[in-house]
Amino acid sequence: MHISNKDFTSEDFSTKALEKGTYEYCIFKSCNFNSVDISETAFIDCEFTDCDLSLANIHKAAFRNVKFYGCKLMGLQFNEVNTLGLEFSMKSCIAHHASFYQMILKKSSFTQCDFRECDFAECDLSESDFNSSDFTLAQFEHSNLEKCDFRNATNYIIDPQTNRLKGAKFSRAGIEGLVLGFGIEIEED
Repeated sequence: MHISNKDFTSEDFSTKALEKGTYEYCIFKSCNFNSVDISETAFIDCEFTDCDLSLANIHKAAFRNVKFYGCKLMGLQFNEVNTLGLEFSMKSCIAHHASFYQMILKKSSFTQCDFRECDFAECDLSESDFNSSDFTLAQFEHSNLEKCDFRNATNYIIDPQTNRLKGAKFSRAGIEGLVLGFGIEIEED
């Protein structure tokens, strides 16, 4: 099934399942996908605004040029999606406990998002923008963060010895998140 150029507003897909297939140039606004199975569904050039996709099954789902605005994406296993043509961005989203393990997400935009307790281990996020995002208890291990912009990001703890950081941008206030594991104390002037 192929659906193109359709708007879905205030749909509750937990009571009426979204049909599997390809959704192209579709807009999903204020829709509920909480704990819904959208595995093996393709979203191409779609937008999700103010939707709740928390705990949705996205195994082998395709996200190609997809934009998430103000969405709840808690507990999503992004590391299980179809990686062919994978490209998505997030703005003002809540993605607590999401997994991006081993994903390649170069040049992505994740602005004003809450990535509390997310897994970014072994992820390639090079040249990505994390403007005003919160990384409380997020995990970065053996990740490629080269040329990333963390200047207005907060609460990250990134070990420069186990992550690639060449050319990454950080604010002076965020330096503590880079040296925390070294036992260094930083005091205000």
